[in-house]
Amino acid sequence: MFAIDMHTHTRLGSSDSFIGPEELVATAKRVGLDGLCITEHGFARPAWTDDLGALTGFPVFGGMEVPTERGDFLVYGVQEIPPSYRTWERLCEYVVELGGAIVPAHPFRYTEIASSYTLTDLDRVIAEHGEFRLVTALEVYNGFAKDLETEFGGAVARRLGMSGIAGSDAHLPPAVGSCFTLFDNPIATERELVEALRGGDFAPVRGRRVIKR
Repeated sequence: MFAIDMHTHTRLGSSDSFIGPEELVATAKRVGLDGLCITEHGFARPAWTDDLGALTGFPVFGGMEVPTERGDFLVYGVQEIPPSYRTWERLCEYVVELGGAIVPAHPFRYTEIASSYTLTDLDRVIAEHGEFRLVTALEVYNGFAKDLETEFGGAVARRLGMSGIAGSDAHLPPAVGSCFTLFDNPIATERELVEALRGGDFAPVRGRRVIKR
């Protein structure tokens, strides 16, 4: 099994983060992760993640958290999003066309979710969110998500027959590894990561990894 925090930020690429890149890696190692994705806010994969992985000897994968009118999307396996592809539908089509993976980030963060829901409620939400039928997976565990958001996101993913990922959304060191995705096999490259995401051989985990001494 291979544990990757799929959603992190550094102060080098996200103005609201207070973690340095090397500090992020050191923290990931300390909490027992096997790798991490740096998903900076914006429209381009941070190329310096390649050097960071080589420098630290730790699996570091580059991604991005892309803003759209339908919320933020985590993108893996794509270098850059051109201006003409920055609406949610065009973004999904573009990433899929290039063979990447795309995941709605914290899809229910700013929505009103009832404390109880039925299959009819789930079907209504799915119908209102056409992007859910175009994406690779859903982020069902996020380090800053409330319990009800998490429960509802998991129910939507199950209703769609879709896998879920997890990421801490860390902007501070203590958050790193609070949620992570457990893959069946080791991941060495971003292409392997994308293939694993598209294959569905992973599971989201909420809670700390066992700390390595």
